[in-house]
Amino acid sequence: MTKICRVCGYNNDRKPNTRSEKQHRFFWAVMTLCWNAYGEDEDRPFPNMERMRKWVTVRCGFYEEAIYPGLNLSEELIQGLKAFHPDTFFFERGGKLHMRKARSIAYPINNKNGMEPEDFGSLIDKALSLACNEIIPGLDRNDAIREIEIISGIKYTDIR
Repeated sequence: MTKICRVCGYNNDRKPNTRSEKQHRFFWAVMTLCWNAYGEDEDRPFPNMERMRKWVTVRCGFYEEAIYPGLNLSEELIQGLKAFHPDTFFFERGGKLHMRKARSIAYPINNKNGMEPEDFGSLIDKALSLACNEIIPGLDRNDAIREIEIISGIKYTDIR
């Protein structure tokens, strides 16, 4: 029977070598924990959970980066770029504009930018650390894992 994830549209009728359903569900439970920590819609710094997922992916080090030196980096320029590239994260460092775009979390069958299972496992662990250290400061990692296991119905040990 085909099951579709309500959050991201993941379809469990997948081809061989695609993302583990358990890993996938656990990862989105981490995202749900983070999303819920931001409170009500008007308090959230992201318009939707997918945008937050991209930010988390970049913060965890899984991104493609372009660096442009010598640009006149006005706030107006950066805001214009953000409007034109809503899924890219921009910052200025040392007179250079850095543009970071989250890597796809899709399994890399036809998607050269996809993520191998080992990298996806690493992303889950880093996202869990980000949740405990920055998004929900003071949240104990073991408490977070227990909460995520409840949300996902998947044991952390089953995705390792």
